Amino acid sequence: MGSTFLGDILNGASAEGVISHASIASDGAAASYGGAGTAEKFRAPQNIRIVDAWWEAHGADQTASKTDSYRLMKLVNGGAIGTGTTVLGSVAMSASLASDTQRALTLATTPTVSKGYVVMAAQISIGGNNSNGTVVQAGQFRFAYRPI
Repeated sequence: MGSTFLGDILNGASAEGVISHASIASDGAAASYGGAGTAEKFRAPQNIRIVDAWWEAHGADQTASKTDSYRLMKLVNGGAIGTGTTVLGSVAMSASLASDTQRALTLATTPTVSKGYVVMAAQISIGGNNSNGTVVQAGQFRFAYRPI
């Protein structure tokens, strides 16, 4: 038990952000979510550090039957206007994941975001598109952060 309320919270996180997205076909192009021109944005309320992040499929299992073709799911620092490309964390969806089960993203060495900057999500195909490994089910990125 911590001596303060934050002492009992994972890595001292004080809040959580969520970015949802629709399904993507196997031949779907790379996409970003929560960036420039989108209604669902997360802007850092102050300088923050991402302390944990996950991706979760909804409605159907995320299958990945080919390890040479899969989607790379990324949490990105979109900068001031949501067009940045600095990766905060990522996960290679090269193994199947049951619906409503989360998979942790591997965080970058310094996953920080400046006040007012956009945190967004993105995905790309690795190894080419195919009918099994590069379909992305509707889902959401979740991340925990703390002020710095």
